[in-house]
Amino acid sequence: MIHLKTKKDVKYRAEKLADGLGLTLTSLINLSLNQLIESSELIINLQPKLNNKTTELLVKFKKEAECGKNLSPTFTDPKKALRWLQS
Repeated sequence: MIHLKTKKDVKYRAEKLADGLGLTLTSLINLSLNQLIESSELIINLQPKLNNKTTELLVKFKKEAECGKNLSPTFTDPKKALRWLQS
């Protein structure tokens, strides 16, 4: 067990950040310590990283969109848009 002293606002902001990641502050601290132990470096990146499959799909969809493929038409009437979606 580690006892840690920090300012209340730092703890609050860290808890909010951890919560946004779906973690408790304890879990976040443990993950950071384990990462430090295993790699002898501490890297914190809050930007989500896409896996290879998702990246490949996004590249494919971007190319298709640039060629005008698999795009829905534009609608000014919501009823027409719903009809198109339900067809």
